[in-house]
Amino acid sequence: MAAPGGQPKGSTANDMALENKAFELLSAILPGSIFTRTEMGAVICRNRATGALITTDLRTSGEGLAVDVGLDPRTNHGCPSGTDAVAYYHTHPIKEVGKGSDGEMHGDPDFSTKDKQLANEHQLVAFLGSFDGLFRRYRPVAIPTTLVNGKPVQMLSDAEGRLLPETFNPTDILNRKLPTQMPRAPSQQRVKVAPPR
Repeated sequence: MAAPGGQPKGSTANDMALENKAFELLSAILPGSIFTRTEMGAVICRNRATGALITTDLRTSGEGLAVDVGLDPRTNHGCPSGTDAVAYYHTHPIKEVGKGSDGEMHGDPDFSTKDKQLANEHQLVAFLGSFDGLFRRYRPVAIPTTLVNGKPVQMLSDAEGRLLPETFNPTDILNRKLPTQMPRAPSQQRVKVAPPR
């Protein structure tokens, strides 16, 4: 199953479909994100009945160094009824390192510690499109759960009450290049004019 811009790295049909959807969404927003120097992102949801992937509304913070994509389990992460959140995606549009509204240093094309923490906390795959055009994926570290009143609850400490250490998986750089330039308007495109005969 070839995909635009390269072969997906997903190992299952669901993984490949998710990767293709994230690539499609990031390809559409990354050039504008770089042009406006503003992070953008949203959540990808899977329909429980059909498996179809949809996205929540695109969000931006109005600044280049942070975006809240709407991860909130109380609202199903913004996903409509009958769907489950399966991933989130966002952009890192600028090279300059600076502090965002969260006080964290930014400007790295890779996932920030906060990006990885969000993926781990919500158990969602994260996708990233950066100013360098690389397409990245982060798979969350599985957090042990236990059933409390019939519902799974994440265990953040061991049997003795010690907090479990925070760990992160490595980032995958996927073998597809994202566009980083805005498409030229027809009036800006170079046209070759044939010499007169």
